[in-house]
Amino acid sequence: MNPQDAPITYLLLRTDLSDAQQIVQACHAAMAAAARFGEPAHNHLCLLAIRDEAQLQAWARNLTAAKIGFEAFFEPDHNAGYTALCTQPLTRAQGRCFRKLPLWRPRGEAMAA
Repeated sequence: MNPQDAPITYLLLRTDLSDAQQIVQACHAAMAAAARFGEPAHNHLCLLAIRDEAQLQAWARNLTAAKIGFEAFFEPDHNAGYTALCTQPLTRAQGRCFRKLPLWRPRGEAMAA
């Protein structure tokens, strides 16, 4: 398989959480999605930044309307709510809807434009 043709899984992660929480929540969402959708032999992962829970829930509604499968992770501890979501593996064409979201970066680094 040409690497350019490999599916892409998109993980949307809230940046209003601490760095440590972001890492844990990303792992939770990825594990939940892998359990639901399986893991393809060749897959890319794209980690994207989301401001807060309201923006994450808006994306969940949009993905549902577009019939794109995903798993949203709800963190019951610390009243965190929905913290991350991870899509099923998508084609590049399907993933174009995410192109305006910035890539996730650690807090010490500038966000991608």
